[in-house]
Amino acid sequence: MKMLTTMLALGGLAAATAAHAAPPSFGTLTFDTRLGTATSTQAIPVFLTLTLDPASVPLTTGPNAQITSGLTDQNITDAGFDPVVFTDRLVNEAAECSGTFFNGCGTATSAYNFNFNFDPPAFVTPTNFDLQPGQSYSFLFGTFTPNGTGAAPGVYQFFNANIHFQLTNVDHSQNANITVANTCTNQDPACAFTRTVTAAPGAVPEPAAWALMIGGFGLVGTALRRRMAVAA
Repeated sequence: MKMLTTMLALGGLAAATAAHAAPPSFGTLTFDTRLGTATSTQAIPVFLTLTLDPASVPLTTGPNAQITSGLTDQNITDAGFDPVVFTDRLVNEAAECSGTFFNGCGTATSAYNFNFNFDPPAFVTPTNFDLQPGQSYSFLFGTFTPNGTGAAPGVYQFFNANIHFQLTNVDHSQNANITVANTCTNQDPACAFTRTVTAAPGAVPEPAAWALMIGGFGLVGTALRRRMAVAA
């Protein structure tokens, strides 16, 4: 599946990104309030929590967002890359364009638009970030906003949010990702971010709904006429 990364919002990368498996056990990424309800016109925020394993190394960045702990040259080599190539080493986030909230990455036919969150608490190439082993960091990942006049009622799911090390060279002609943590890579409904969407209060019924209502009124009228005839 394609991944929508925050770098797209910042101007994009110059070449296709290669994704590789994470270093040995690092941490977990989970959805906060995984289940819930919303109306068809409501924006739906997605909050995440990143928790480092107790045996992990610290994950830290400096004032320029460069990784200062958590990624070594040996990690890069083990992932199949040459560490000498990559001058920029950042930690970033991405969203997989799968599930019923999406219809591919950025397509106009999706029920919802997704926008990454850039305001605190956020996780977009964080500066002066410090997460120690066993600690957790909760943040607003982004928001699903319904297209048009509202999303159709139904059950919507989003599976995979991702935290990764983002590696690039000076001119961004070479780049690679090394995964830190994912939420739900196997697209299992048991771990998906799920919202049951209902019609907004006062929403104008769809034509089919009007037909059912009119039919219902007709049945009520028929029943009244029968009762009046019996009384007479």
